[in-house]
Amino acid sequence: VLIAQERIGTNTVLVFRKIMPHPHYAAEICSQAERVSKLANPLSLKLKDKVSLMVSVPN
Repeated sequence: VLIAQERIGTNTVLVFRKIMPHPHYAAEICSQAERVSKLANPLSLKLKDKVSLMVSVPN
């Protein structure tokens, strides 16, 4: 059993270059208001080629 203890920092933009199966870039942002104890809201962007952008926003 493997349990991860790390968390992605809030209000930070993380950009990853993915190579397999097709090269693309992915950015993840977890935003959270400063003086509020609500959970961070994740947002992800994927740039698959020069004309294709995919955005994922949770409800």
